[in-house]
Amino acid sequence: MTLNLIMPGTLRHNARGGLTVVECLFAMSIMLIGLVGIAAIVPFAGRQAADSYTIVQSLSAGENALAVFNSNAVSVPTISSPWQMLEDSYPVNPSSSTGLPSPFGDSRASSFESFPKLYEGDASIGRVYSLYKYHFDRLAGDYPNNPVGQQTRAAVAQNRALGSGFCVDPMFMAQQLAVPIGNTKLMERDWGNFRRSRFPFYHETYPASMNPFDAVSASNPTTPRLIRVSFHDPNIPLGTNSKASLRLPSALRLATASGGDVAKSVPDEDRSSAPLRGFLTSTSPSNLGAVVTSTSSPSMQSWIATITPSETTPIVDPSTLPLGPFDYDPATPLVPLPPSMRFYPESYDLSVVVFGKRNASELVIDDYSAFAANGVIPDGERMFAVSQFGPEHRSSSTFDVEISATNPNIELNPKFGSVRVGDWLMMSRFIFSNPSTQTEAIREHHKWYRVINVAGDDSLPRQIRVSGQPWDWTLSEIEVFRLGGATSTAALPNVPVTFTVVTLVPHVINVYQRTLRVNN
Repeated sequence: MTLNLIMPGTLRHNARGGLTVVECLFAMSIMLIGLVGIAAIVPFAGRQAADSYTIVQSLSAGENALAVFNSNAVSVPTISSPWQMLEDSYPVNPSSSTGLPSPFGDSRASSFESFPKLYEGDASIGRVYSLYKYHFDRLAGDYPNNPVGQQTRAAVAQNRALGSGFCVDPMFMAQQLAVPIGNTKLMERDWGNFRRSRFPFYHETYPASMNPFDAVSASNPTTPRLIRVSFHDPNIPLGTNSKASLRLPSALRLATASGGDVAKSVPDEDRSSAPLRGFLTSTSPSNLGAVVTSTSSPSMQSWIATITPSETTPIVDPSTLPLGPFDYDPATPLVPLPPSMRFYPESYDLSVVVFGKRNASELVIDDYSAFAANGVIPDGERMFAVSQFGPEHRSSSTFDVEISATNPNIELNPKFGSVRVGDWLMMSRFIFSNPSTQTEAIREHHKWYRVINVAGDDSLPRQIRVSGQPWDWTLSEIEVFRLGGATSTAALPNVPVTFTVVTLVPHVINVYQRTLRVNN
């Protein structure tokens, strides 16, 4: 018999080697977590790449627009590129239909070759058209008809003229030139709630209402607007029976110019269809079936520019002007004209607003009530009322703003409250001679902000967070508070919301801000 000895440790196991179910599940969960992380990173990286592309595009577009400004000298009225404003008449008060003479002259017969002529008029023709005369006429009856009262009236008129801001927008104005309005001059009359010669294109007593059926109400506070500006067309001589502003081909070449060799932009690859727009093929309110749809302007970069006097521009003191009476009326030749303006602004805040695409032809019909009856509301320049500021609005470069509408029907419209992160908006308010009482507006204040956060859905009121300069009292207002006994700016009250409005324009890529210095 043979004996096989088995040494210890040499015994073979027949059990199969491998992983348990628990181990497999654990490994799969780790792999799944990794895949989820990768899936989350991919769209984030895509958004980052898209944001980077947008930033590059906006920088290039901004350089293009600035190059146009520098090469064509279009930021100020000059002999080579005179400004052309289109007239509109304004009622003396919201409840009156009596119109005032246009401050801008006759678009067939006048243009402005310098800021002094724009502010004060042409002395050779008796200062017939000027911002100074316009405001002086509008203040008729607001001050006593005595020497001191008329002295104050002249000072307030000068301050309001010096505080007026402008929106250089040749493309929009050229679009409006194509609108037939009978035999009347373009923008000469009241036109619903709209003023196409203003930016935004709404009546001053409509701070946040876009409903064309709303009646003008004296209870609505007046809020500031920029004066929309184009340029004189050198091919149209003044004095002819034709409006002398740039026509659409020339305006498009100027507003969409690439800047020559200074800067080149990469073509926008977004070829998606633009939002549908409605317009009327008939201006008859009874022909409501004539509403058809069209796309907005093609996707192309364009610009507008807002130009507002710097807040360092001094305030005209009434005591520095001679005593009244004064009058522009040629029927009273023995009464002297109002005193000449004490000075002109030496610097302006220039903001070049660059659009990725823009619909500049929303207001293209005469009978807008029929247009709006079909539910079409212009959103190219939307306005909101400011109902509340965050506590840091006077000191921080980012702060909260609550926007709303004064019309309840507008607040129920979900489209009206649409605001997105990355949108740009302009905040505007009046500057008062006495900010404590807020009764005598003497200047305008406009600043651009970028939306960095939004809360809630598109219904109003809505809270948004913006980035830009603090929305504080101006230097002149702080000086008034100081003379009134204020010991520090921290103790000053918050800026009032009553006269503050927000203008939002869609498809803005970026806003470039510069200081513009002028030698008058």
